[in-house]
Amino acid sequence: MENKKLSLIFAVVTLGWIGTVIALAIGSHFAIHRFDTPPVQPVEFSHTLHVNDLNLECLFCHEMAEKSIHATIPEASVCLSCHEGADIENPKVKEMMTILQNEGELKWDRVFKVKDHVYFSHRVHTVVAKLACQECHGSVENMTVAVKASGGSSDRGFLEMGWCLTCHKRHGAPHECITCHK
Repeated sequence: MENKKLSLIFAVVTLGWIGTVIALAIGSHFAIHRFDTPPVQPVEFSHTLHVNDLNLECLFCHEMAEKSIHATIPEASVCLSCHEGADIENPKVKEMMTILQNEGELKWDRVFKVKDHVYFSHRVHTVVAKLACQECHGSVENMTVAVKASGGSSDRGFLEMGWCLTCHKRHGAPHECITCHK
């Protein structure tokens, strides 16, 4: 009888301990790897509409992604190449045109950031490594508002080094400090 009671207590304590460890692991994962809330942009821009409905490639707007260190946020001239004179009755296009007339440029809030001491080249990742945009940026083509859906996030919104290192190891890319750190 005493053995059964001790076994039951041991089982309850063990299960409680395991449950606590699992809850802490899940909680810390979400605390460390939370994804950013959508940034406030000057005008609503739907990647879903432009990519899935209109069949635009990422490079149509982000033309520097294969040519430069930076993919760059498209300038207004890229938007106007399609929207100037087209779809002008659309409320979102009207809003964009008003902002451009008043301010001269759309001031987009960057979604993906690396720290100043990190060297990151889009060209190396897209041309040399032949990675698809989605590998780092998530399924942007299915986002009505671009959010950081991969890469983890520190308190200030920067991509996490551990996430990058995991990808480098998975693809056999260099993972020495000098590879990415200036």
